Amino acid sequence: MGYLLNGLINKKPKLKAARLDQYGQSGHNILYVAGLSGSGKSTYSKELAKKLKAEVVELDSYYGAKPNDSQSDFHRYLSKNQVNTKRLVANKKLNYNESDKIYGLLKEYAKDRRVIAEGVQLFDGTMAEKNKLRSDLSQEPILSLQVSRRKALRRAKERDQANWANVNLKEKKKEWRTQNNNKKEFERAMGLKRKHQDPFK
Repeated sequence: MGYLLNGLINKKPKLKAARLDQYGQSGHNILYVAGLSGSGKSTYSKELAKKLKAEVVELDSYYGAKPNDSQSDFHRYLSKNQVNTKRLVANKKLNYNESDKIYGLLKEYAKDRRVIAEGVQLFDGTMAEKNKLRSDLSQEPILSLQVSRRKALRRAKERDQANWANVNLKEKKKEWRTQNNNKKEFERAMGLKRKHQDPFK
């Protein structure tokens, strides 16, 4: 399977993974895709979803980084289950009264369908209490895209040019260093191992 990014095809995405053989089996209908901001998670997940006949849930849409995806089935499912998606972010801060409902509902939603959930929220403690989340995910299929911090930062800047107009680059680099440290810690805790070829080709 090709890995489409910036108009180029790289047939061997670099990744670490664990428990991928469980994906689609009873109780394991969510494939979690981690990686730095700008590593290509969304692009890879969408391409993978076509192959695996799965639905992509972009966690950024529900934890403040992107506008809510109001057209998605998952968005409608959240609304039907008393999540006020219009109040997930208030005064540029995450409203935990609403966002704390999402992780549990994601697992319920995936009981009868294949889902690919992607986002930095898997390792930064946003989705749920960190130890509880890691305990849950340690039993689930996960992959993490491997892109250097510098390359990921450059890609994120190219992708979100309008939002970078007044950005303090030194602060952004510090943010990416923290994110990278969290990712490495997460990968160790999840027992992720490097894969030398695309596991889903």
